Amino acid sequence: MVLGPRTPRSARQAFLERDAARLAEFDTQHRPPLPDQPMPHLDVAHHVQSWRGVPGGDVVQVRHVQTVPLGRSGRKISYYWAHHMDWVGKGATAHVLSHLFSASVANSLPKLRFIPGQEGKALKSVASDAYHFMRASGFGCTGAHPVFAQGLMQLVAVEHGGSRPSHVRVHYLNFAGMPLFVHRGSDPLGSRLDWFNPGQGVPSDLPNLGLFLKDHPRSYRPRVLDLGHHDALVSYSDGVEEARDRKRRFFGPHLLSQASSWDFKEAAGFIARFKSSLRYFMRGSPHPVEDASVLVVRHAP
Repeated sequence: MVLGPRTPRSARQAFLERDAARLAEFDTQHRPPLPDQPMPHLDVAHHVQSWRGVPGGDVVQVRHVQTVPLGRSGRKISYYWAHHMDWVGKGATAHVLSHLFSASVANSLPKLRFIPGQEGKALKSVASDAYHFMRASGFGCTGAHPVFAQGLMQLVAVEHGGSRPSHVRVHYLNFAGMPLFVHRGSDPLGSRLDWFNPGQGVPSDLPNLGLFLKDHPRSYRPRVLDLGHHDALVSYSDGVEEARDRKRRFFGPHLLSQASSWDFKEAAGFIARFKSSLRYFMRGSPHPVEDASVLVVRHAP
């Protein structure tokens, strides 16, 4: 069924209700895995949904990679890999790509040996492996399988132990202006959004708007971000930005204006506020959300 301006209100409502039922089943059966062990000083939550009730190209994964001791100080660094990707392709291409990309990452991570201070090089190595693996699989930006990637690849370094407070540093690559911001819960004057990338029309960390399989790995430029206690890095798919209310206004600016006032004690609390805010914003809207995924990585003291 295709919704249009002439579609009766009752038919639109029935369509959305059926989508909601399929979404609930999809969210239960296809929930991406999170780490199977405790993550010291990290609090992670995510939400992935498809209002069309079918597996899409969005994929969110977080996993522990390695823990490295720092001399005899009792300090150590625990490394965590996280990626939040939104693939766009024709037909089932996006779904296939998400699995190919995840398989490439899973193959690359065990081979890494981390050296403190060279985390950016390790991040580029995983991204480069994924690039070459997927090009070898026959996907590119031209031909039968046009592919675009929007996403955030992160290597989260958590220094902990000894007598000093924990320190969380995120090394990341942002593809094609993936929407993201930092919720600064550590600010004594109240939570705020210290830094954000609203996505559309904003230069990414890669040239040519970061078409993943077009840009050679030598052009990748990892960025670094420090998270204080209670700070959270939030990334979300462009489907969140493009969700529209009854007056065709976009949810992205609304989210950025509201999120700074959200006071949450855990990452799951942000997800709950996000979902309720999106539902309220879209009440009565005839425009279904194509996809909506969000990943929150928070520094928990």
